[in-house]
Amino acid sequence: MKTNEVHIARASRGVTVLSLLLVALAAHSTAQTHAAAPAEPAFEVASLKHVGNVMDGAVVTDLGGGKHQVNFRERRPVKYTGVRLLGEDSLDRILRYAFSPLLTPYHCESLAWMEDEFYQIEAIAPVGTTIETAGAMLRTVLVQRLGLRWKMVDRERSILNLLRGNGDLKLVPSTEAETDTEFHQVGVFKRKSGSLADLAGFLSMLAGAHVFDKTGITERYKFDEDWSHEITGPWGTDPNIAFAVVKKLGLKLEAGKQMQKTLVIERANKEPTPN
Repeated sequence: MKTNEVHIARASRGVTVLSLLLVALAAHSTAQTHAAAPAEPAFEVASLKHVGNVMDGAVVTDLGGGKHQVNFRERRPVKYTGVRLLGEDSLDRILRYAFSPLLTPYHCESLAWMEDEFYQIEAIAPVGTTIETAGAMLRTVLVQRLGLRWKMVDRERSILNLLRGNGDLKLVPSTEAETDTEFHQVGVFKRKSGSLADLAGFLSMLAGAHVFDKTGITERYKFDEDWSHEITGPWGTDPNIAFAVVKKLGLKLEAGKQMQKTLVIERANKEPTPN
């Protein structure tokens, strides 16, 4: 064999070996990447049932003077007790529980029917599961059982800032311990000892826009606010009442704008796959 032919043959073998080596390394890298991807967290056992509509069993009470109060289907908000996750509520609120750890404040553009349709969730988590992981497990259930598709986007949103009023605060100081921090009834805010940040959370539900506590006040106060009979807006939202509450307490609300992450629900099936 001529010298030039020998060099060409050797070079060809070198290219072939190098190519095989690169392919092997790429395959190994891909295998490593796939192996390193964490599995979606999941409950040991989970049951999800579509159990009806918000109007099932609703009662309309005539309050007189042309006013009516509608008591909708009873809700059982989702709760996690350390091992078990239980609840019976609208899908919109179940989504809030599942995704709120990813969004502060929580904003969701859901499908219209999700506010009306009720679902029952019962699940058992491995011992030691945190409430944040339980939320991730619930997201897995919704994806697997309802075919949920979602994404996060940035949206400019109207907000309200809670500020000191021009006069004296009309609040009663408290040194008691508060153990119950949930909102049990729309339009009702009762606390043995609550912060103005807690009040801002209550006002957010009333106003239909996120309220940020900008008072700079860290003290705690007693609250006994019941505006449930004054609400006329849909689903308990009534900005006029939010402004009335703060005025009564010697505070004020100021409108503003802010870019905020928003959960967008792209699709979901109304009926879950069988348990």
